[in-house]
Amino acid sequence: MIALKPSVLGARSDMTKDQISVPVQAADLKRDIAHEIYQALEKLDASPELLGVIGSWSDGEGDDVVLKNLRAWNRDGSIFTKVICRSDRPA
Repeated sequence: MIALKPSVLGARSDMTKDQISVPVQAADLKRDIAHEIYQALEKLDASPELLGVIGSWSDGEGDDVVLKNLRAWNRDGSIFTKVICRSDRPA
């Protein structure tokens, strides 16, 4: 990441370096956004399955695959079409 001077951004002088730094490349921005979304969802006790979708996006999974999985999650509550074994039910 590169940090720009507050005067370049028109920022207040009391802003921290993190508040005024910008990623060098779009891939860095995407990874950083995915990481922040992951952390926010983790704080909200999101499903491990949903965290996995966001984590895979952060690791470089294609936008199209991530979007497909998020739509499946929102529609069905799962990205899987068939569940073979569930840990929340007795054997």
